[in-house]
Formats: sequence, structure tokens, C-alpha cells
Amino acid sequence: MSMKRSWLIQRMQKPTGNVNPFSFGGGGSGFAKEVADQLDEVCNWDYMGAAEYEFGSTAKAFNRMILAKKELKAGAFKVAYKFDRRAWGDEPAKLFEGEGKVFFLCPKKEVDEIQTRISKWAKDYKYEDTRDNVNLDEALAGEGSEYSKCCGWFDIDNDFMFFTDEKMWRNFCDGLSVKVPSKKQMSKI
Repeated sequence: MSMKRSWLIQRMQKPTGNVNPFSFGGGGSGFAKEVADQLDEVCNWDYMGAAEYEFGSTAKAFNRMILAKKELKAGAFKVAYKFDRRAWGDEPAKLFEGEGKVFFLCPKKEVDEIQTRISKWAKDYKYEDTRDNVNLDEALAGEGSEYSKCCGWFDIDNDFMFFTDEKMWRNFCDGLSVKVPSKKQMSKI
């Protein structure tokens, strides 16, 4: 396995038209203004609350993906999820289990390992696995806190992305000129 530990996972939400100037804290995103403006049409970056995400680390990872775009693969697979919503206020605890579709954009040689990691985060995530909560389980369940609105994730240690939102995935694939599977192939997933 040539991949590093997945530690920094940048969460993304659907674009709202209201860009949070503090998405990357005081250190800034590191994206050139033109690139940042284009990305703002594709996603809203979730504020991660840690300096490791600031000072251009996300932009550097994205640049590495641009440089390696011929080695990237786009695909999708079904994943089992399990989200245990804790009791909060008047809301009782509730367990959500099911199956969802996850779209990915990653190095071709790492597809199997990336699918394994994504599957773990969907069903058996432990907070100590990553710097900050991934919340894929919560997003797939569509229930819970503000994190259930997350629909894209970027592993900036290993330069791969995954999504529950097909449109966001297609927009990133198009932007990087990575071919997506045909509609016929997608209908089999």
C-alpha cells in the first residue's frame, strides 16, 4: 500500500451562493482567486476548525490532482452505512442503517484501498481515525446535525475525493477532464 494514513479530510457542502470567507480560517485557502471563484460554483468548503487545513494545504492537494489527472479514475459503488444518532434534547437516539451510493475520484492504482476506507467511514467510523469527523455515515443517513448536509470529501493527504452528490462529483470530474462511467455503467451500480 503506497497511501498514507487518511488524516486530513476536508468536508464539502453544496454551493449556496453565499461563500464563507472563513472556510479556511485565518490562513486562507491558498487557491488563486480565479480557481477559488470556479470552485465556489461547485462546492462550499466546510470550516474544519484546525490550522492543518489552512495556509494552502487543500489547494496544494488539488494542484497535485491536476498534475496527475491522467492517472485519476472516476467511479461509483454502493456502500452499507450505519449511523447511530445520539439522543439530544427531546430527540431520542435512533439507529439508521442502509445502503447508499458513493462516487469517487482517485488515483487508478488506489481504487481498492480507497473503497475500503470509504466503506469503513460509512459503517464503522471512529473519531480517532481522522483529524476531524468525516460524517459520511450521517450524510448517507440524511439525519442528524449540520454534518448531514456534507456531500463531498477531499482526503488532502492522499489526493482523492468522494461524494454522495453526483452533480458535485461530475463537476469535479469535468473540471479535471476525467472521464466518468457511461450512463449504462452507472445504472448497474
